[in-house]
Amino acid sequence: MNDCLMTIICNKIEWLKLLEIGIQGCLAWCAYQALSAWKQEYLDKKKIDLAEDIIIQMGIIRDLLQVVRNGMAYGNETDEILQELKKQKQEGVNVEINEDKLYFLVPSWRLTKNHDTINSFLKLRYKAEVYWGKPCSELFGNIEGIILQIKTACRFLYSGKDEKNLAKYSNVIWRNYLQPDEIDKQIEDIYAELKSNLEPLYIYKRSEWNKLHKEGKKDE
Repeated sequence: MNDCLMTIICNKIEWLKLLEIGIQGCLAWCAYQALSAWKQEYLDKKKIDLAEDIIIQMGIIRDLLQVVRNGMAYGNETDEILQELKKQKQEGVNVEINEDKLYFLVPSWRLTKNHDTINSFLKLRYKAEVYWGKPCSELFGNIEGIILQIKTACRFLYSGKDEKNLAKYSNVIWRNYLQPDEIDKQIEDIYAELKSNLEPLYIYKRSEWNKLHKEGKKDE
């Protein structure tokens, strides 16, 4: 009788140990799942935040390049450029000063003044490549290429060394308001490609906007 009782007790102890091991295993699995879910949520948030940042900054760059290539008004920019060239000359830099052609340097001057804004956007290139690969990061290179193209065209027009391509370079530095503009199209295509790939990541956060006055209705 005693042996039987001891056997039952030992069996119960073994089952309790197995139950304890099972519970510990379940708790460990739950903890792992919770940690994995938190880690995935954290990574997804970083990805979404980066997608939003890229679209916002690309919109700023798009508008900036339109202003850069606006040839309708120069303000006092040619005066600022002249002062800068004179300053460089006094410092011993070999620069050519042609006051009749300073307006050709205006787009390049505008780019220089907005260097921080442009650089802030271009710095996102390698973060973008981590999540979306080279097809995404190459679009940043395309924007950088457009900027370099504008600066190069400015230098050629200012130096007057390639007058046979005057019209070609002018179309690079100035927007064409009378017919479709090739540089504008390149920029819009880049913006559209970024939006089509990145917007779905955060569009769920967008809520409906109710206009105060519906279109077609007049104020009473």
